[in-house]
Amino acid sequence: MKRFWSVAFVAAVFSTVLNGVPAVAQAASRCTPGSVQGMQSLLASLPTYGDGNISARLDNGRCVIVTGDALARGGGPGPHSTITVLAAGTGHVVAPAHPGTVSRYQALPDRTDGTVDWLGPAFFAEGKLYSLASRIRPRPGGWDNVGVNTAVFTVGAGKDPVFSRFMATPTAIGGPVLWGAGIYYDATARLVYIFGASSAPTDGWTGFDAYVARVGLADLGTPSRWTYFDGVRWTATSAGAKPILRSAVNGGTESAFSVWRDSQGWRITSKRGGGWGPGSVTRWTAAQFGQPWSERTVATVAGDHYLHFEHWALPLTVNGKRLLSYNTTGQPATWAEAN
Repeated sequence: MKRFWSVAFVAAVFSTVLNGVPAVAQAASRCTPGSVQGMQSLLASLPTYGDGNISARLDNGRCVIVTGDALARGGGPGPHSTITVLAAGTGHVVAPAHPGTVSRYQALPDRTDGTVDWLGPAFFAEGKLYSLASRIRPRPGGWDNVGVNTAVFTVGAGKDPVFSRFMATPTAIGGPVLWGAGIYYDATARLVYIFGASSAPTDGWTGFDAYVARVGLADLGTPSRWTYFDGVRWTATSAGAKPILRSAVNGGTESAFSVWRDSQGWRITSKRGGGWGPGSVTRWTAAQFGQPWSERTVATVAGDHYLHFEHWALPLTVNGKRLLSYNTTGQPATWAEAN
């Protein structure tokens, strides 16, 4: 059975500060069953499962989990991407039933050129859900990444997200950075922080360098308005972007990772050394971009697993810790507790 979108994204890659902004403490939503077992059971009851399992807060105490390259539980046509809405410990997979799609649960309509879109890092703001979506062209034996766009969904009060449009990002295939690794929204400053991964591993194996850009929410879809951290300050030139986290120093991340900010600064969680790293799921913390990162192991997950996400939006009500998820080829995601 094929891997889902994250490893396809890596395979395609192989083939092809706070800085003046006040820290914003993001309140967590109590939308999950509250325990690892409850979360695993809830998701096992749904009609689809897939890669990524990237979470974000929604409105009115709700949360979402987005996936790419999902499969139908029990067999049958699988959607290229899904959105699961969680509320008060229950959940359902959104079923937009786009015309012509093979699965009613596919979150995005099919394109006419044979490419597909896989939902990735996401956030909710001002009635809209935004998700960095890799655009993929299937080929014999694998996939090629042909771009990264931002998928925009309109979310009515208490309603399911409804696809609205795609917006461009500055990602240039063949360029040094793919801007789809992570995303964080500062609601106070109305700034979006978009994280990128180097377009090829930088540790000689599967670990990537991480980069960051930022832009005002209103200009998210205008790549010319993005600015990039150059190691000291923000620059308008994408070529000036420098890694904020280097594999040579910090071990490297996967091609996508979880990121948030709290009173201690910026947090990034990923498998150290990438998807085929030694098994240490690491949380890096830095007070601001450009400063050294401290490291803490939040879980040990040995073996061929990938896309390890610490869910800042999904706390465990039993002990206040966060949920952790990761993927195994062809299997539903595994949910665990981050230490």
